[in-house]
Amino acid sequence: MKYINIAGHPEPLPLEIGLLILAHRGGKVPEIIELLDWQDQQDCYIMILERPSPCVDLFDFIMSLGSITERQAQKIMEQATTAGLMCCRRFWL
Repeated sequence: MKYINIAGHPEPLPLEIGLLILAHRGGKVPEIIELLDWQDQQDCYIMILERPSPCVDLFDFIMSLGSITERQAQKIMEQATTAGLMCCRRFWL
């Protein structure tokens, strides 16, 4: 498992946990799911994540429709790009 050091945390955190914490420093980002809590186990970690309502993963969303429109695809890419941009800004500033 990979770890990351984050200011304000006395010990290195699992990479995925640390990146979610960094992604929300400076305020909530609607396009990035929020880490509510987590617990370190001996050989894994457990994450408690928000589940906005209504919520469905991308695969199930597309499968339920059979296909998506150009506008829907643009909105999905806009959300993914916004999330990526916010991560870059917060991780490297």
